Amino acid sequence: MFADNPDLTLRRAAPDDAKAVHDLVCAAFARHVPVLGRKPRPMLADYAFAVRAHQVWLVDAPESPVAVLELIAAEDHLLVQALAVRPDHQGRGLGKALLHLAEREARRQGRCLLKLSSPEVMTESLALCLGLGFRETRRQTYWDSQIVFLEKALA
Repeated sequence: MFADNPDLTLRRAAPDDAKAVHDLVCAAFARHVPVLGRKPRPMLADYAFAVRAHQVWLVDAPESPVAVLELIAAEDHLLVQALAVRPDHQGRGLGKALLHLAEREARRQGRCLLKLSSPEVMTESLALCLGLGFRETRRQTYWDSQIVFLEKALA
């Protein structure tokens, strides 16, 4: 999965990873707080619960986790609940690789649809998803921002 960087490994998160997941998500999303005027939803999540109840994947570097993907299985789709890359590892294709993993997992689990949402001010995230074939399905006001809902049909 990370042929260009053999120091990175992929694994499922364990319960004792919850604090590292939370810290990674907070570091990745911190730059969005001033624009949103609040903490993004992933910064408020209970990762002790998420690691036990959801499918949480970590990309590990030798020193610590550098990216996380949280998936929630629904009856007809797989939801990307959170995707975060530590700031010092952004721009290296990890987000794209994790979205490809989400697609593979959805297919493996017999789901033909992948869904996610993002505030419209997170333009890089939206551009990444749209570039990977997601399509916008709706927008909804959440507090004082617009949330963009996206989905991708899987063959």
